[in-house]
Amino acid sequence: AHLGGMGLQRGHAVFADECLGAGPQWVFALCWVNLRNGRMRDIPLAVEIEWNLNMGEIAEDFDKLLQSSAQHRLMVFEQRDVRDVGMVLKALKARVTAYGSRRKGDRFLFAGYAFTERKLVFDLLVV
Repeated sequence: AHLGGMGLQRGHAVFADECLGAGPQWVFALCWVNLRNGRMRDIPLAVEIEWNLNMGEIAEDFDKLLQSSAQHRLMVFEQRDVRDVGMVLKALKARVTAYGSRRKGDRFLFAGYAFTERKLVFDLLVV
């Protein structure tokens, strides 16, 4: 809800479930969209969130961000501990490296929550 509110304050159309003032979830768990005359100009922020520990489920959601042209892409996920968060980060970064349509300057922010240690691990990858 906070990211949605921030987007609305900045004048973006926001699409996310359970966010006051936002449209229904569309493609991503949350996204900010710039519209002109009712048409999409660009997507400043796209967010995917996966609380399932399964790497396949995380990768499926991340692949939506990977193909997106959003200026900023945020992937939020959880794992049991910091070591497992690191393994997921490594796998997601490898997906970026292997993706043939990546562009110089593509930005990916990762937020992995290690729930047994109550630690939030952030990482940023700029291509």
